[in-house]
Amino acid sequence: MPTASTIRLRADPYGKFARASALADFMESIASHGGSALRTDLELSLKRGGWYRMQRGLFTTDPDIDLSDIEGLENDDGTEDLDDPDWPDWVMSILKQRSDVLGQAYPFTVKEDGVDAEDGWGQTEYGRLLVLTMAHAYGANLSVDPRTIFERLVVTAFASMGLKAVGMGTATTRGREFAAQLQEAASAVGLTAAQVPYPAKAFAKDAGVDAIGVFGWEDRRPGQIVLIAQATLGSSARWEYKITEPKPHHWVGYLQETLHPIGMLAVPHHIEDEHLRYLLSPYATVIDRLRLVGRIGSAIAGEDEALEWFTASELEY
Repeated sequence: MPTASTIRLRADPYGKFARASALADFMESIASHGGSALRTDLELSLKRGGWYRMQRGLFTTDPDIDLSDIEGLENDDGTEDLDDPDWPDWVMSILKQRSDVLGQAYPFTVKEDGVDAEDGWGQTEYGRLLVLTMAHAYGANLSVDPRTIFERLVVTAFASMGLKAVGMGTATTRGREFAAQLQEAASAVGLTAAQVPYPAKAFAKDAGVDAIGVFGWEDRRPGQIVLIAQATLGSSARWEYKITEPKPHHWVGYLQETLHPIGMLAVPHHIEDEHLRYLLSPYATVIDRLRLVGRIGSAIAGEDEALEWFTASELEY
């Protein structure tokens, strides 16, 4: 059994642009360990911890929202008044969005005063992604790296979408040179890769791509629809860079295709709406926890150990 941890609430377990989402995850985690995760406990903890002098970490503000109407946002640097209830309200709104979007696939019950876990939450797809996110953020010592597990889950998600799918990242490369790995991966999804991928770094491992998904025409002629994904559990501060790692203008040549592939950032976190809009581009999309639920299928090697670590760990505000 993996060594249990004491998981203590931190300001930026997922980076500064995912603070409210991280708090929502912590509330769900508290609930998963029995009883209710109460809004009042969260509010007290945030006040004691100084969160009311901390920026929420939002990328942009919806232009339709007039911030002058929100009591407490009085400082030019975005910090909040000590009596401003916005932090707990923001967290509860994120929990409610998860419930609204996922419906019965969401294994928690959101109430006005907090959140409760449903029986069997850890076996659900949502619960598995929550555990994986927490295991990486809070340093679980597992025999299978959570990053490897997640890469494999992204490949599984592509396959469940009806795509031909294959891994390209650390979960599958096993130290092979990029050209050899590219040839094998392309063949697995019905494409024909360039014998000498160019331009490519001399010591490229995966050229920024962890998973490939192809909606392929059976004639295998050029014009296939390709997704190239970077899968990461890293800090939200890195997501803006990570989404640019899959380079469609390079991969269109690597795969000898006519259509540029669509880049993708895959994360097991819940990306807040304003951050999501900021990340999207004409060349890349995002698949986060809310989009992965219902697509990752049965548990894979390493997930049981992560759940054991999580359920045995103690959580503290």
